Amino acid sequence: MFIALKLTMVSRESTERHYEEHRGKDIFDDLVSYTTSGPVVLAIINGGDAIAVAREMVGATDPKLAKPGTIRSDYGLDMRRNLIHALDSAESAKRKIALHFPNLNIE
Repeated sequence: MFIALKLTMVSRESTERHYEEHRGKDIFDDLVSYTTSGPVVLAIINGGDAIAVAREMVGATDPKLAKPGTIRSDYGLDMRRNLIHALDSAESAKRKIALHFPNLNIE
């Protein structure tokens, strides 16, 4: 179930905070530049095993390795221009929800 959904342009500062765990890696600047190059859809989903289910639908980070039928396999170009991001943990979700939906109180 969708809890929140919005189409927006994310700022460079917000995107750098979003991908903080990748700071210092060779992909960081390209990832931030690509993410801020156009509008993005931010969504919060909720439900049993939402993180695992979303990650399965999204597919492996490398579109060439993603299972057929996943978003990255069907629509992805390469790892540097990944068209979708899925969170990997509840802790990460809490941090990123607070970053992108600061007025939304989700427990």
